Amino acid sequence: MGSVHNVKSPNDWEEDILIFEHQAPIHHWIEGVEDEDQPYQALIGDVAFISEDDLRLLVVEGELSIRTTGRFEIQDTNRDSFIFSTEYIAYPLPSLEKACDDSDYRSDAPDPLMATQIEISSNLRIVALKYQGGSLRFHQIPDGMQPYFVQEGVVDFEYSPDGQTWVVGLNDGRLQVRQLSDGAVVESVDAYESPIVDTIVSADDAWVGVIYRDEVKIYQRATGDLQYRYPAATKIAFAPDNKSFTLAYQDGRLALHDISSGELIREIVGHEDRVTAIDYLLTGELLSAGADCNIMVWEMPQMAPVGSLETILVDPAVSFEDEEEKVAVHIQDFLVMPDGQMVIGQFYDFGIWQLEDGRLIREPSSENKEYSEILAVSLDGKSLAVPQYRIPESWDDTLTFVETDADEAGFSPDSSLLVGDPWRYAEDYEYGGMLNVWQVAPKQLLNTVGEETEPITAVNFTQDGQLIISSAEDGIVRLWGIP
Repeated sequence: MGSVHNVKSPNDWEEDILIFEHQAPIHHWIEGVEDEDQPYQALIGDVAFISEDDLRLLVVEGELSIRTTGRFEIQDTNRDSFIFSTEYIAYPLPSLEKACDDSDYRSDAPDPLMATQIEISSNLRIVALKYQGGSLRFHQIPDGMQPYFVQEGVVDFEYSPDGQTWVVGLNDGRLQVRQLSDGAVVESVDAYESPIVDTIVSADDAWVGVIYRDEVKIYQRATGDLQYRYPAATKIAFAPDNKSFTLAYQDGRLALHDISSGELIREIVGHEDRVTAIDYLLTGELLSAGADCNIMVWEMPQMAPVGSLETILVDPAVSFEDEEEKVAVHIQDFLVMPDGQMVIGQFYDFGIWQLEDGRLIREPSSENKEYSEILAVSLDGKSLAVPQYRIPESWDDTLTFVETDADEAGFSPDSSLLVGDPWRYAEDYEYGGMLNVWQVAPKQLLNTVGEETEPITAVNFTQDGQLIISSAEDGIVRLWGIP
């Protein structure tokens, strides 16, 4: 520990005069985590003042530029000793079969989580630590027991002066006040709208589902009023009969809700890992895909499994002991073909299944490194919107590929118009947030509407074809008349 020169209070510190210095300890890697026996300089991850002259340091065990062991300790700088420490929290190591579209998947164990923020209660009995990825864990001092933890995308948090509550900001835009004792939410407000991932319109045009980063909101289309909100939900699909909707969650759950009341009808654990895509088939069954690599078909509203689709296997990004064993991919989005006979599943490429038997009839070629993409399917089933430079080989001579410079696109109900955002990688994002409207046949740009905003994340027509709905990373849903 360095020398301390008459420490009084942070308010008494004079400019350009060093009054305090602390050297983080030298450590060795934990046995089994790293073969090298070289000592390393631990990091100072964060600092917290308990009182005006009582400073505690969060020491992260690891070099930021290399790796971290995931261990940490909290040191009392006044006494040159630590008051609390705990072992690391590691990411689970997925098996080869569960790689699922992870282009950076490797056989080496991933680095443990690293704590990046510390807050200590005024009575020195509870320490809170924020980890990479937004999880927040509370520990009792000195036994290290965890009374609770929060895994809802924490951006920042702070203890309240009263010592009874704490305030947390979440990456879905909510600002919450919670009880320190048990984490119960006392108050929650929308501090801002988080970026929108996607928008879904019900078949009767009555509802618009908006998927944010950490929650799903459902609005009435006619009034724009917020009707329901479901924190932690990540996907939504409206049933074809307009009587219900299904939500998907990171923990693999599928939840069926009544659309008139929002009440939960039935809930199941449909996947062993997060649900990555859901959609209804024209016959009323629900299609779901998960990070467990399974693609399931569910009878609704019973939510009983009635089938599955064949898994897509691709070459891994990294060879495992020089073996060429293939790995599965997880589907990010479904596009059900209008004839109800086929479904397109999108990942970094796409596959096509025959729904009658779940057979894969189009899969990416391992030799083709120029991956393809389908942006939208027209309701007459004759046109597919595809981005320029990623045009797939045709598998059906009756289909027409409509090239567009868009990242997001949608067809009008009568299949005559196509709307999309100008290519977001255009120079200086000059047209970010704008919308182009094309005539499909013959292909012709009719108009450009909108205003410059953050990049578009979803765009589609309402079912009656009267409005265009767009969402952007600024967290706003916009409605446009047809030009």
